[in-house]
Amino acid sequence: MTNISSLGVGSGLELQTLLDTLVANERQRYTAPFDGRAFIATEKISAYGLLKSSASLFNNSMSDLAKAGSLESRKAISSNPSAFSVTASTTANAATLSIEVNTIGQRQSLQTSSLVDVTNTTVSDASTAIGGGELTISTQQGDLFVVAIDANQSTLADIAAAINAAIDNPGIEATIVNADSGPVLVINAADTGTAHQMTLSVSDDDGNNTDAIGLSQLGFDPNNSSASSMQSILDAENAEIIVNGQLISSTSGAVFTDVIEGVSITALSETTAAETATISNNTQSIADNLNDFVKAFNDLNKTINDLGNAGVGDDSAGLLVGDSLLRSLSAQLRSTIFTQHRALPAGVQTLSDVGVRFDREGNLSLDQGMLEGLLTTNFEDVIQLLTANDADTEPFQTYKTALYSSIDDFVVSDGQITITSNSDQFSFYSSVALGNSSVQGLSDAINNAPANDFIQSMVINDVDLFGNQGKRLVLSALNPGSENAFQIEVVDQSTGFVDVYDSVAISDNASSYPHQKGAFVALQEIMAGFLGGSGEQGMIDTRTTGLSTELERIQSRREAQDDRLLSYEENLKARFSALDLMVSNLNSQGDFLLDQLKLINQTNE
Repeated sequence: MTNISSLGVGSGLELQTLLDTLVANERQRYTAPFDGRAFIATEKISAYGLLKSSASLFNNSMSDLAKAGSLESRKAISSNPSAFSVTASTTANAATLSIEVNTIGQRQSLQTSSLVDVTNTTVSDASTAIGGGELTISTQQGDLFVVAIDANQSTLADIAAAINAAIDNPGIEATIVNADSGPVLVINAADTGTAHQMTLSVSDDDGNNTDAIGLSQLGFDPNNSSASSMQSILDAENAEIIVNGQLISSTSGAVFTDVIEGVSITALSETTAAETATISNNTQSIADNLNDFVKAFNDLNKTINDLGNAGVGDDSAGLLVGDSLLRSLSAQLRSTIFTQHRALPAGVQTLSDVGVRFDREGNLSLDQGMLEGLLTTNFEDVIQLLTANDADTEPFQTYKTALYSSIDDFVVSDGQITITSNSDQFSFYSSVALGNSSVQGLSDAINNAPANDFIQSMVINDVDLFGNQGKRLVLSALNPGSENAFQIEVVDQSTGFVDVYDSVAISDNASSYPHQKGAFVALQEIMAGFLGGSGEQGMIDTRTTGLSTELERIQSRREAQDDRLLSYEENLKARFSALDLMVSNLNSQGDFLLDQLKLINQTNE
């Protein structure tokens, strides 16, 4: 029997080609579904990444809008910025101030020249040592630091460097002026004003702290300056300004921070006439932030629309068409933007009131004129609409009806409605004829019930999870806490059926302003659910993690199928090898028989 080293060699058949074709077909049969599923998962991971990036930019655009401290900033304008500058914190009140700068003050400057070295020889350059010891520098306002001077490192250059490098130095500067008459050590106070006036005392290595040799040459007593080698060439002077006719002096620097609450004035140069400082609400900052928000929302809205596009006509379908996460994100954002804050004054209850509005394409725009008008008349109300936070309050008990297309839509059948909370209760009869079974009718009937002193009813604009807009009836307890839960019982007159509805705890309650979150606080909470934070995974990352796990499962299945395919190939190869050998042997036997037949024929001849 002959061994076959390569398929088809013995039989002459194309067995290797047949084997390769069968294996390739089998591979395609199981890899095609895996490839399709892996492609879809990879594309969706990319789509969720795009969504998260856009959502993060949108969330970042609200970082200042959700903080009252950021929006309540003040704008401070100086009519003469070269004479004085002015800044204001959020505690400053709007005002127009008259400002005059009498003097910007002067900082003290000390200098000493004609110094001698340890041999009592006049110092001719800054590299000559004058002697060691300790130099103590103090100021009128209590600053104090000690500079140790080594005798071997006691040149004027060494001393100036040691003063400037001292850890406790409050800003005093030392420098060397190389004059024709010799080096001069100059020491300047940290700032203007008498509070920064300096005293220099010396502990001289030579034991004499008051003579005119050694380190004691640098001593300076402002109360006895004539006895000092160090002299004041510029005396400390206080800055002075006049605010609304009142003289104010500053003993420390040219910055006046305690003249007016929340306002800081810095004197820069003297004035010849009264100038003005204007403090006002920084409305432009709010407008800029809202414009950034509008742009970021529209960019996110485009991303949502592109990813969820159904692919009508020539348009290709989005990667997340039909995805519930997209619908939920869009619906929750729109619902919150439409939320009405009824406890605020009329005209400042919604983002639409301040100029943030939707157009027909579902994009936002900002009417800056409307915003500026409200910021002028209702600044604090606008801030509360945007930023109010009730994180520390108890939730309110609330019941919300289904979404209706109109305030006139029918809500309940004719019958008796009873609302109960603890020992409080009131009832009324509702009917189409009385006009109090519609959305608006029910709301009015509840609010006008004589015995109702525990809940409030309102009709709000709202959006459901599918993006449908409409009206919703909301009943809310007047006081927070679970003890104020209430129950609604509806008895149908025609059937006698009784329906009971219970309130639930909702933090974002519209019954009272202090307990309703500002629009951007609420929007950021929504985004936190999708983006995650504080160690929690958001819904977008949860989807991505699930898809990554799916890819891992697909890869595991691929590897298992590769092992099966290898066995399949080896099995076919063994069979084809046997077939090849068998055909080869049959061919050999056939050739032998033919040779025998030829011999027989030759013998018979």
